[in-house]
Amino acid sequence: MKNFVFNKSALHALDMLNCAGFEAYIVGGAVRDNLLSKIPHDCDIATSALPDETLSVFSEYKTVTVGIRHGTVGVVIDGDTVEITTYRIDSQASRDHRHPQSITFSRSLSDDLVRRDFTINALVYSPKTGITDLVGGIEDCRNRIIRAIGEPEQRFKEDALRILRCIRFSSVLGFDIEENTKKALFTQKKLLQGISVERIYSELTKTLCGISAGSAIMDYIDIWAEAIPELAALKNEPQNNPHHLYDVLKHTAISIESISPRPDLRLTMLLHDISKGECRTIGEDGFDHFKGHQEKSAKAAEKILTRLHAEGSTVKSVCTLIEYHDYRPSASSENVKRLLNKIGERAFFDLMEVKLADDMAHSPDTSSQAYILKLKEMADKIIAQGECYSLKQLKICGGDLIDMGIKPDAHISHILLKLLDDVINERCPNDASALKKLAFEYIKNKR
Repeated sequence: MKNFVFNKSALHALDMLNCAGFEAYIVGGAVRDNLLSKIPHDCDIATSALPDETLSVFSEYKTVTVGIRHGTVGVVIDGDTVEITTYRIDSQASRDHRHPQSITFSRSLSDDLVRRDFTINALVYSPKTGITDLVGGIEDCRNRIIRAIGEPEQRFKEDALRILRCIRFSSVLGFDIEENTKKALFTQKKLLQGISVERIYSELTKTLCGISAGSAIMDYIDIWAEAIPELAALKNEPQNNPHHLYDVLKHTAISIESISPRPDLRLTMLLHDISKGECRTIGEDGFDHFKGHQEKSAKAAEKILTRLHAEGSTVKSVCTLIEYHDYRPSASSENVKRLLNKIGERAFFDLMEVKLADDMAHSPDTSSQAYILKLKEMADKIIAQGECYSLKQLKICGGDLIDMGIKPDAHISHILLKLLDDVINERCPNDASALKKLAFEYIKNKR
């Protein structure tokens, strides 16, 4: 217990509530994370003090009362906002399967804990009493199990977002889901149709960045498809091709876990083959082929992510990576420079990660890792040596051409692109004098 780490501001708030005669505990994720030897990010407090009593205890502090109707008061201590919530009972069944119809405040800790979602999130801690566990959360942490408190179906009916939270905790913590809880996930999955797209996107990205993200998608694809119907296309899609050892869903799951846990990269792997089934043809060789699936998958990804209100930069990044994930230029300096020019330096190296992850989910007999690493090595060298691959690196610009007497209406941008092409293909050095001479020749010959 002495090795537990909690926010000093939260511990100070506990002490103030206790000194005022109220029960108060750090509750939920912060306690669970300490048990798992993880550093907690937030420390929330549950207390027997009613909201007005909490405000009275912290009358000398700045407070935030946006959530006071639900019993939550935010108290700003040393720059940290500590959320303090009164014990409560959710009195009536939720109509929207998201929010309780009414809330009753309670002085009883047990009333508050038994209404929570999962046993591992219902642990409380106080420096005076240590951990209090009324629902078996410590044992479930020890056994690495996600278990709903009480009747699982009822917990999910109260708040359907708990369905995705359950899968997310399994992915992030690497825990198994207890059988009755797992069964309830599937029986109540249709409740997800009422969850906001913002919440779905948040849970999806957190799940994808977990250590068990592949199985969290593959094992629960029917549940995710209730929230994002297009994901159903990943199911039951064979890949009868020597390059593929797995069907589309398993290939997707393996590729997700084979790339860095960055949201845009993992979203790319989730969606990179989303339209593959639409593009299947059987060739004369008797094997499946999927011509054009990159472009179709990129368009489908754009539609999905836009609907989920993903950030514009994420949508752009994911769609670019999907569109190019199967692009195989020959390993030449010119082709690497063209790709750097086309998608930019960051996207290029992200694409190499995507291609490596995709390759790891193919048949090992057809591995392309040596080729991909060669492309990356060539790009590293090009960048390190300052070789030109973009207009901004060209030693001549539009203003220079105008100063040379070339009229602005003489397709200056077209001339600059031709000059860049000559530099990339090493027909002309990236030298201002040589480029000006070549520009004059283009105008003279009207090429």
